Amino acid sequence: MFCVMPFMVSAQGVYVSGGIQSAYISEGRNAFDSAVATAEIGSYLDGFVFNLWGARALDNKSWETNASIGYEFTFDTGVDWFIGYNRFDQNVRGEGDDANEILNSLSLVINPDWSFIADHTYRLNDNAQYLQLTAKGSFELTKIWELNPYITQELDFGYAKENFNGLNNVRFGAILSRTFGDKWDVSAEVHRSIAQEGVKRDGKGNQTCRCNRDI
Repeated sequence: MFCVMPFMVSAQGVYVSGGIQSAYISEGRNAFDSAVATAEIGSYLDGFVFNLWGARALDNKSWETNASIGYEFTFDTGVDWFIGYNRFDQNVRGEGDDANEILNSLSLVINPDWSFIADHTYRLNDNAQYLQLTAKGSFELTKIWELNPYITQELDFGYAKENFNGLNNVRFGAILSRTFGDKWDVSAEVHRSIAQEGVKRDGKGNQTCRCNRDI
């Protein structure tokens, strides 16, 4: 599953990112059982958003790609709404999976420091759904350093676990980033996933990920 969040795009033009993660945690599960390298390229022009994201396991041959396109509506009330289409392809140690998905993301600025984000994924293949509810902070430590703590409640409706509807996991973490001029930024992130009923039904537990990213 891949979600395009409004805060990923801050200006018109092209953006590129790459990084290393100690694990790829998706839907509260360690998807590849390996550290991963990620790469991303996208563009934003007059509300239209295109994004191509990929991850490759460093210890085995697992990989995932997501190609999405959509439109972001921006309102004067501090509300942003993104709607789009995503093509998901994945291969985990020789087992392939793919899906066509409809993405919806609603972002609400509560105050200058905090925003609320709701990300919804609808999988067309089997009508499964996944919902993430996030509270995200934005704190300018200095002119070049910024801290973004967040907490996310994830809910599964047959998306990660067939025939299951309910609480999947809670994820919390923080991103520390440093800007270099107008075009570059380097960030480090740590996040922890706490297993709830959906993850526990797969016999899985809590997960931790450490990653860095260059943008």
